[in-house]
Amino acid sequence: MIKVDRKSIDYLVYIWIAFIIVIPFLNAVFRKNIKIYSPVGQYIGYFLIGYLLFEKPLNMKKWQKYIIFFMMIFSIIFLTYIFTKSNSKFFDYFYDYHSIGVFGATVLFYDFFVNTFDGEKNLAKVKNVIKSVSAKTYDIYLIHPIFLFFCEKILKFKVNYFLYIIVTFVIVFLLSFFTSKILKVLYNLLTGINRQFYKKIELK
Repeated sequence: MIKVDRKSIDYLVYIWIAFIIVIPFLNAVFRKNIKIYSPVGQYIGYFLIGYLLFEKPLNMKKWQKYIIFFMMIFSIIFLTYIFTKSNSKFFDYFYDYHSIGVFGATVLFYDFFVNTFDGEKNLAKVKNVIKSVSAKTYDIYLIHPIFLFFCEKILKFKVNYFLYIIVTFVIVFLLSFFTSKILKVLYNLLTGINRQFYKKIELK
């Protein structure tokens, strides 16, 4: 296993934040047209930050985290309203995964989640859940566009956009996760049948 020191991970996270969070913010809010950031690796920063927070939670008091978290949530709603009104059409940037509000709220929520389950029993249960999901991360990544497509067709213009994001996330994640489990079972079943078939041929 290759070991990467924390400084290297910190460096990668800073680069990711600059290109995926800060530059899109400048483009959206200040109407810049900076085209030097790349969509490649757009989610990797969240995984790296999650790893860092699991190793060492944020050095802040709980009340500070709560205040900043709710400020982030409020900023998403308030700024969306302001920019939607000024543009005369729905401005969805602040709900996107690379907006500063979503980024800050996500980091603080995960930090809260890690600290909440900081007991041996609870941590063991959480680790099992995380292990199960982590094992299927790539499968979920490949499968989720199918369910996302149908959710967009069915739900996008029928419910409140904020509710749409939450409902879509839950539906897409669960369907992708359970589909990957079913595919794994089918794969094991077919592999077992093939092995039995070839064993019979060898015996003949």
